[in-house]
Amino acid sequence: MTNMMVPTLAEVTEMLGGDVPSDPIEAKEAAKTAMAAAMAAIAAKNGGTSRPFLTFDTKSGMVTYKNGDKRAALDGDAELALNILGVKQVLSCWKDGKVVDKVEVPFHEELPDIATLPMHGIDEEACAADDECRDGWSESMILPVTDLETGKEFDFLAPNMTTRNAFGRLMGDLSAELAMYDPTEEAPVFTISHTTYKSKHGGHTVYAPKFNVERWQNIVEEEDTKKALPSKKGKK
Repeated sequence: MTNMMVPTLAEVTEMLGGDVPSDPIEAKEAAKTAMAAAMAAIAAKNGGTSRPFLTFDTKSGMVTYKNGDKRAALDGDAELALNILGVKQVLSCWKDGKVVDKVEVPFHEELPDIATLPMHGIDEEACAADDECRDGWSESMILPVTDLETGKEFDFLAPNMTTRNAFGRLMGDLSAELAMYDPTEEAPVFTISHTTYKSKHGGHTVYAPKFNVERWQNIVEEEDTKKALPSKKGKK
């Protein structure tokens, strides 16, 4: 086996700009925290995310996220706290089933004109003539949310028009209430239900998400951030 130079926990923490506690257990936790923060920063810088993606399935009405090699379902009565200031608009360029380019802007900024973006070798005319072709640029949104029951953080995606319309309605509902709250200290909490309609193409049932604003909740950072977002079962 090749010998590897493995830094100590104290060296890891120092390299990442953190303070090294004298207690060995605290030092280990400090190193893990510093490493997690650094990895999250690298992911964000390179277009990735340290949070799993939530998606709404228009065929079943379920909200799911990747959990290991499988997808897990979000609790049907889950309460999600939304970080309004982190909402993003996204343009993704798809080619052969993969995202080859992406542009993200804060929700209050306008997306660039798709006509000004590179097509990465996609034949637009041929794709337009093919009903099965999904290549090209498409618009979506990302809502950063926290499940108040579990404390898990997610990026809620709106990759299709049905979900994107629901996101738009949610943002409209929140804009009407924003004057009464401070989004730097309070977060809207919403639940998810759904409606159904028949598709014009084939007549199959399509599930459409409905986001219901339940309340606004204080999110001022405390020693333990999760204490600022108590679970709905915390009141007994």
